[in-house]
Amino acid sequence: MKKFFKDTFNKGNFNDYFTRNKIFLIVSAILVILSLFTGFNKGISYTPVNNIILYQLSSMHISQNIALSPLSFFITDIFCVLYTICYGLSFSILSLFNILYYATTIGCLIKSNFTLIHIFESVILIFTFCASLLVTKMEVRIISLLLSGKTGEIKNKMRVPFKDLLMSLVIIIILLVITTIIYMII
Repeated sequence: MKKFFKDTFNKGNFNDYFTRNKIFLIVSAILVILSLFTGFNKGISYTPVNNIILYQLSSMHISQNIALSPLSFFITDIFCVLYTICYGLSFSILSLFNILYYATTIGCLIKSNFTLIHIFESVILIFTFCASLLVTKMEVRIISLLLSGKTGEIKNKMRVPFKDLLMSLVIIIILLVITTIIYMII
């Protein structure tokens, strides 16, 4: 176990992570950027749900009577990230909808009140969708190995995607901590 974590969290694997997942990261970035752009350009008229969220958020910031504590902000974001990653078990279809929704909402928020938090949240969405795609990759490998009868190879075929999933989670948590610190400052 110690060797596994040492192999996972080192400079070489960190660089290899970006090489191995280049396609996933590019696809995730394109989806998030297009959704941000859509939310920004369509603004409040994008969906009725975004109207409600924007109204509630703007009233929270205007009145200052209701404010999320930094800990509740962090915990809420962690849960959103984790269930979006778990949606990777749906072949990332539900993750895609979730990411598009969040990115569009962030785009609307950027138009109404841009803060540095929105940049970090967008990057977190990119890594979250990449992690979801890694879950899908592992799911497809398991299914194909089970169907081919090569169950003995499952452990070997899961090692690298699992390391990448852990690396994604660590990157996301670091970004969430930075976002929470910025939230405390603002």
